[in-house]
Amino acid sequence: MVIKVFFERIENPAGASENEQEDNGDRANVTVRVKNTDTLDEYRGESFCNPLFFDKISQWIKKKKYETKAINNNSEMELKVEIFKFPLKKVPKSDVEILK
Repeated sequence: MVIKVFFERIENPAGASENEQEDNGDRANVTVRVKNTDTLDEYRGESFCNPLFFDKISQWIKKKKYETKAINNNSEMELKVEIFKFPLKKVPKSDVEILK
């Protein structure tokens, strides 16, 4: 099984002031995507992560210091990057992707 992991920051919504952003401190600020290139299954999740750890997590992912574990009959996946865990849900395939 060949896995690709994408760790992306969620940018602040346009027009949101700094005070609003502080009030919404628990809001998800990262998107994590995992793609199985053998089956073309994709898993996605959003989570809150301390911005101080963005660069470190990105480095760990580039160095492939992560583990994936399929849960609930492959409908969910857990991504563990060193000390961080991200729960992910399977993204349904479109009709075009199914035909490929």
